[in-house]
Amino acid sequence: MSRSTSYSSSSASHGGLSFPMLNEHFHTLPPTLGATTEARLQQHRRRLSLRDSSLVISTALSGTAWLATATMTDIVLYDLNSQDRTQDFKPQREIPIKMDSKYEKIRAIAISDHLLAVVTHCRLLVYEYAQDGEENLVDDVRIDVNQSWTPKSVAILQAKYSSNIPQTDVACIAVGGEGVNGVKLFKFSKATCWTAHRNHRIILKCHSATSSIRDVGFSQFIHANRFVVFGVTSDNRIMCWDVCSDGSSAPTVLRGWVVDSDAGRSSLSHRAEITSVSIFDSPSGRPYLFCAVNQKHGSQQLRSCVVPLNRESINLCSDAVSLPSQVAGRHVLAGAVSSNGRFLVTVQENSMKLSTLRGAYQGGVTCLESHLDWHSPLKGTAKDMTGISLFLKEGQSRLEITAVDGRGHLSFATISTPCVPISQSLSLGPRLRRMTPELAAEPIIRELDGEGMADEIVVRLG
Repeated sequence: MSRSTSYSSSSASHGGLSFPMLNEHFHTLPPTLGATTEARLQQHRRRLSLRDSSLVISTALSGTAWLATATMTDIVLYDLNSQDRTQDFKPQREIPIKMDSKYEKIRAIAISDHLLAVVTHCRLLVYEYAQDGEENLVDDVRIDVNQSWTPKSVAILQAKYSSNIPQTDVACIAVGGEGVNGVKLFKFSKATCWTAHRNHRIILKCHSATSSIRDVGFSQFIHANRFVVFGVTSDNRIMCWDVCSDGSSAPTVLRGWVVDSDAGRSSLSHRAEITSVSIFDSPSGRPYLFCAVNQKHGSQQLRSCVVPLNRESINLCSDAVSLPSQVAGRHVLAGAVSSNGRFLVTVQENSMKLSTLRGAYQGGVTCLESHLDWHSPLKGTAKDMTGISLFLKEGQSRLEITAVDGRGHLSFATISTPCVPISQSLSLGPRLRRMTPELAAEPIIRELDGEGMADEIVVRLG
């Protein structure tokens, strides 16, 4: 019989927090470590220099155990479920990308259960991939606005669509880039095949001081057709947009805000580096943001933390409650939270750790100091290379963890999680009523973009 422990948190504020800390009360169920395995990708046998065009600059993992790696010119796909984990993993197939010019290179990739997104210096390419057969090019669109905007990062949110029309899946693809046009959001749907919605594209505006969105992603939840898009800037700010999108119409931005209100006062060298962000629901259904930090410059100002997502700015350096040092040390290379909001996994130097989230006594969510850990071969990569990918898959009484780095190291772990519920699949439904946008610091405006993106909604962050 599994032993459960109940923790509750008060609604009092802590450490000068400018927002109320929410009362959390849920049972924790102790996990146990099962099998762990380390492996390598076959194409990574030789040591590569940073100038080598064969260097892996981006990796991505899907929920169906497909792995994609990207060099500056090619994509390689691996079917992890069909491999012998005692041997080097063999590529399933390669996807050469035909460039429009000699200056065009791949910048980043993302993968979902059905789609592969590739951003270059000037284009977004979207493929439908399958276990058997060739890839189908769904969209190839130029997004650099006549070389005035450079893509940096990409992410995919794929969900089921619940309606009476023959449309089974919906996907939003976010592309992060430079300047005030920080994130561009694209929409796709599937009936018999995947189709791009050219008139359902919007731009999520950033403050004019933003340099670039080096990492972009989505919340792990959708509530009443609403989800959160986030972007991590090159100067270590976290920006969020509350987005509403049903299965058949263009997304609508309800609100945008900068999470860290004090980020502009500290330079990157003094604030370390935000390596991962997860936006998730706690078991009680309240939204939180997990921020993983690598203090590679020796900074003590910003530590890995979990904070309530109250759609208001806070100061991550002074207001956030840091995670216990036993769980998240100074050098967190990557991190993620399980979709059910119960477990947190971090990749650190030579180790991976799994922690159990609980209600904090002072309010909000933290994690138990006791944790599971095992050896990790994963290493960090050079700046501006999204080398480490981490995926947590919930199963019946288990959590499967897969991680990969840009050097070709793979790490697998199975965690026994008795009686822990499995999260429901993400889904979008038909629009029930017209949403009234919540006004941000500046009004929401509509405009037509020079790229031909019609009926755009942009939110300026103050």
